[in-house]
Amino acid sequence: MEMSSYENSTKKTASYQHGKWFEEGHGRAFVGFTESLVVLSHATLENIAFKVMPFSDNTERNTLFYADIVGVYPKKNRTDKELSKIKELANVMASKDYMVSISRPVSGLLQGSESNPQYLMPVRKSIFAELGREYPIYNKMKMIVENSSPVLFTLNAQGKTWINKIHPDLLSAIRNDFSCEILP
Repeated sequence: MEMSSYENSTKKTASYQHGKWFEEGHGRAFVGFTESLVVLSHATLENIAFKVMPFSDNTERNTLFYADIVGVYPKKNRTDKELSKIKELANVMASKDYMVSISRPVSGLLQGSESNPQYLMPVRKSIFAELGREYPIYNKMKMIVENSSPVLFTLNAQGKTWINKIHPDLLSAIRNDFSCEILP
């Protein structure tokens, strides 16, 4: 799990801290979203490999992926003009040109002297292709998606309540079966 200990993997840290520790040479691997790659140097990125981490021991199931999506809330009493404008905005936000532009580096944001893109995980092949020409790591990311038959999942309104309720039990189960624990 993440950076080799139960404490590190369950500790609340800055969102990219595990990537920074990995970049500094702490650990041989880390678990995180692709966006965490933004803090890695170009040299590290050239030599990094990816693997999809399953959420269970059942490897016959499709891989679950996290996704940011654009949706239109079907509120009643909207005029046709309002709906048209809302759909137009959603289409712009999901367009290839927009997704490529927001994925590119932002000067001075999160990076040190080297400038990296955000490494968002797109769903469109055309976005992977364009970003992959400039940032080769996107080609590796594309292979993960193409080779894993990903499934997008959602939780209903009670999902967050359920997760918060079982959270202590999950932590306890992980702690009891943690394979990297250092014993005295």
